[in-house]
Amino acid sequence: MRLGVGCDIEEISRFEKLINKQEFVRLIYLPDEEKYCLGKSRPQQHFAAIFCGKEAVIKALGNLEIDKIGFLDMEISHLPNGCPQVRILKEIGCDLEVKLSLSHCKTMAMAQATAVIR
Repeated sequence: MRLGVGCDIEEISRFEKLINKQEFVRLIYLPDEEKYCLGKSRPQQHFAAIFCGKEAVIKALGNLEIDKIGFLDMEISHLPNGCPQVRILKEIGCDLEVKLSLSHCKTMAMAQATAVIR
């Protein structure tokens, strides 16, 4: 078993402007992720948290020498209880499990990811 961890933190104010640029949104977020964020009263918090989640997953996978996964190669969604989950959309050729935690407040968003190859 091999373990990789990653984390990321971002200022939410940065996303207030970025999410109005469609080229940025299309490079980072899948349509369902964008729809989820836009459905919230403060979408910039959720865009920032999902961005952090994707960065954290990329870092965790990098610790496992899996370096060909980009922002659009994974999808972050939420279970009915609100817990985030990540699904890797690209074939990576190993038995991989990724767990993700997202959090945000008015000014900051953060994520922590753990990846395990069995």
